[in-house]
Amino acid sequence: MIYKNRLKFFAGIFFSFFGSSLCSQNLSIPSENYKETYIAFDNLLVMENLEISSGVEYIERHRMLNEKHKFFQSFDFQKGTVFYDGQPYFNIDLKYNIVDDVVLVQFQNKGAQNIIQLYSSKLDGFRLRDRLFVNLSEEDGLPAQRIFEVIFEDSGDKILKKHLLKEKKILEKKLLHYEFEADEPEYFFFHRGELREMNIQNLVNSFPEQKEEIRKYFRKHRKNLKNDPDSYLINLYQDLIKEGISE
Repeated sequence: MIYKNRLKFFAGIFFSFFGSSLCSQNLSIPSENYKETYIAFDNLLVMENLEISSGVEYIERHRMLNEKHKFFQSFDFQKGTVFYDGQPYFNIDLKYNIVDDVVLVQFQNKGAQNIIQLYSSKLDGFRLRDRLFVNLSEEDGLPAQRIFEVIFEDSGDKILKKHLLKEKKILEKKLLHYEFEADEPEYFFFHRGELREMNIQNLVNSFPEQKEEIRKYFRKHRKNLKNDPDSYLINLYQDLIKEGISE
């Protein structure tokens, strides 16, 4: 089986590779080391012989007519990196379906374009337009499997953003189509091996010595939380792990 041969081919480097595999302890993803070697090896094979081609047929359940679609940033497939079943795959045509929380990959098979929905149970994460996403499950402290963007990372601490979209049904000339617009995202943080939803109480529980500073920061900068929540939470968290919030 080609997949096993790929593992054997990299046996000399796989100890360091698997040392950084996704796990509930550090929420890390497989290493991107040896990128050019992986690409060279994969170019010798047809895509359908690689593990990245294992998935299910994707069936679109929403009819979309304009730019208000349900995919991250672009309706079209984009080149990115997929971390799948403990291995990195580079220069993959992929797109992220935010609404259904699944990742699609596209490859050619005998001149035809095949679209595969990757198995969520095998998906570790992906990198798209230099933005990193991780796929977390109940083992990581969540009620269900979900894909998050990593918007901040420092010495094991992370801030995770869950992108969400609002669905709108539109009926025109007896034809139904859908539009999607950005909804208020959800945020989680990972600190000392524990994943928690980002809110005042959880931050206070994680940083009890800075309780008053946290509450004061939220009161003073509440407007920034609404206008630019990513920057707001990143700035707050950076100051927290430096043991001192600047007002």
